[in-house]
Amino acid sequence: MTKIAYDAGHGMSTSGKRTPDGEREWMFNNKVAIAFADKLKQYENVELLRLDDPSGNRDVPLSERTDKANAWGADVLISFHHNALAGSWGTHSGIETYTHPQSSAASKEIQRLIHPRIALAMGLKDREMKEANFHMLRESNMPSVLIEGGFMDSTIDIQALRNDAKLKAQGEVAAQALVNLFFLKPKNVSTTTSLYRVFTGTFNSSRSLADAIEMARREFTWVFYERAESLDFNPTYRIFTGTFKTKAAAEEAKVKLQQKFGWITYIREEVI
Repeated sequence: MTKIAYDAGHGMSTSGKRTPDGEREWMFNNKVAIAFADKLKQYENVELLRLDDPSGNRDVPLSERTDKANAWGADVLISFHHNALAGSWGTHSGIETYTHPQSSAASKEIQRLIHPRIALAMGLKDREMKEANFHMLRESNMPSVLIEGGFMDSTIDIQALRNDAKLKAQGEVAAQALVNLFFLKPKNVSTTTSLYRVFTGTFNSSRSLADAIEMARREFTWVFYERAESLDFNPTYRIFTGTFKTKAAAEEAKVKLQQKFGWITYIREEVI
């Protein structure tokens, strides 16, 4: 079971979190969060936990949110926001994603998968992947990414933020990144006999791939790799540790890999 925690940023009435015309940030965040959850509900073995107030009426304290995600044992946390510069209209523009400066390799991996998708979905300038000491990133025990999907006080970005189709696309592509990462299966797929593979890491170069395989082979006899999806048309690879006949054996290998290397690790069920 993949457990995904998420929130729609600040509450409806949080001071300063609005456009110069008075539109609330939560209104944009909420549309993205709903699309994100609706997309993931189409897949098997996914549990979702929304950390903010779905009505927007209460600005849930950040400590309450991370405490809830930690106690629940989430596998990943995604926090949806939209940015502001000075609170007055300007021509600044772009999307940003954040991880904590001391975040795990798993957080960086998820950020790298989500970030370019958001920029493409919104059709806005890419302001690059960044780091920040935000509470949601610092106090969460699981891999976490905070998304700033455009500037609310930008005369450029506000056109995208007022476009419900773009906000829906933003949520869906963030969800799709997790679908790809965890190899989630659509609910309408029937199963017969299953085998299990344990995947870990995402590598962009043959050198980094070779180093990862060498490290993994110190723990596992059988280590292989496959080419994975890439948005920038450069080769991307994932390594896996062979095939297991039972999910229990795969879970044991998953725990061992995650504890040893800290890479995001997941099990893919293969139907035969």
